[in-house]
Amino acid sequence: MSAELPKLMDEKQCGTASPAARQYAIFPISELPSELFGLVLHFYLPIIDPMEWVWKHDECRPYITELYNLRHVSTFWRDTIDGTPSFWMLVSSSWPQEFIHNALSRSGAGPLIVHHIPSVLTRQSENISNSRDFLRLIDPFRSRWVAAVFRLPAQLLTEFIDTPIPRLDTLKLSLNGRSSENNKIIPCTPTLVNTLAKLEHLHLNLLPFKWDEVASTFTRLKTLMLTNLRHCITFDLIFQAISNNPFLEQIVLINIEPDGQGPPLRGPGSLLPPRLRIFRVSGRVDLLDNILSRIQFPPTLEVLVITARASWSHGDVPLWIKMISPLSSTIQRLHEIYGGSTIFLNDETTCDWQTSAGTRGFKLQIRNMSPALSLKCFAPVANTLHCKNDLSHLGFITESTYIEDEDLLAALATLQTITHIQISTGVRNLQITRFLEVISMADPDTN
Repeated sequence: MSAELPKLMDEKQCGTASPAARQYAIFPISELPSELFGLVLHFYLPIIDPMEWVWKHDECRPYITELYNLRHVSTFWRDTIDGTPSFWMLVSSSWPQEFIHNALSRSGAGPLIVHHIPSVLTRQSENISNSRDFLRLIDPFRSRWVAAVFRLPAQLLTEFIDTPIPRLDTLKLSLNGRSSENNKIIPCTPTLVNTLAKLEHLHLNLLPFKWDEVASTFTRLKTLMLTNLRHCITFDLIFQAISNNPFLEQIVLINIEPDGQGPPLRGPGSLLPPRLRIFRVSGRVDLLDNILSRIQFPPTLEVLVITARASWSHGDVPLWIKMISPLSSTIQRLHEIYGGSTIFLNDETTCDWQTSAGTRGFKLQIRNMSPALSLKCFAPVANTLHCKNDLSHLGFITESTYIEDEDLLAALATLQTITHIQISTGVRNLQITRFLEVISMADPDTN
């Protein structure tokens, strides 16, 4: 068939079709080899990627819905799906009991991805009961788990972590709710340490582990996500975990408030893992400064996302400038590779600066700070960007309600590298005139 392919392509381009071409065009999909037919069906289903799930009760329902829709096409399709264990590797507590039992049975001896996120609409007592029932249902299959996504009540956490899961390589684990039970430090048993040591992908949320016992256990991680951890970890322990994992490709630190304010790294300018592609941080500006001012990003970096909460204080501006100034070369490189960048003035408390590539590039966001102050924070780095002939340069987008604000206009005029401006709603001629008068204060050669 491969030898016929150039001929078939030529016939397609000139609008003719040989008997061979017509034969391939009407080839019944059901006559494909079963392995190839199963692969085609897999492409139709939603992608299973536990690390991209966002702690929602029903996030696995689209998969099982589409799977059963495919089963209803014909008897042949149903038999193929039911006889292929890989279609049934996902099991979620959000599904009807019949679907759960079918998945556990039809997956055979294959790997399992288990998912349990209680609904936010159920009461705490009901959550505990439902979680316990689901754990008991899937516990006999622990030897087949390769990925687990759980949000559990504190009362059941010990039961979950103190049982071996020999094949697990992906774990997303969170405490359910914010009760007083969630503030208790969780001891690390030998079973837990052994489980953590084998992981390649880890996301911990609201889990107050004894990090001095945990940080040195990870050595194989490719993904490390820590969210909503307060007063149970230190900067040193965070970076100890990072330095012990040279294969890390993604690091996410969101709302981390370590104990102590000492230097997070052993020396200034420490290089992050050489394969790192994604780095995301979010939190208070003073804590992020402690991290960003002391690290270097490798050339493999594709995504940089920083979201900092200010304290409504003018004193945060110098701290913000100090924080993002060392990022100048990284932003320049991402700006060039993934297209020009744009500053978005969204509302009175949030200002974004991001590349236009969407999933790649960089995004810097300031919250709880006036638009004018936000632009002043961006200016020192934005003005270091150098333009290339084939590069769309820095843009600015805002709404008409802001373009007469004197402080905002004065701050905007300091951005010497802006090459295009968009005002998203209609404005009057007098507003445009005033706007252009202020903008003309900037260097006309660069604007």
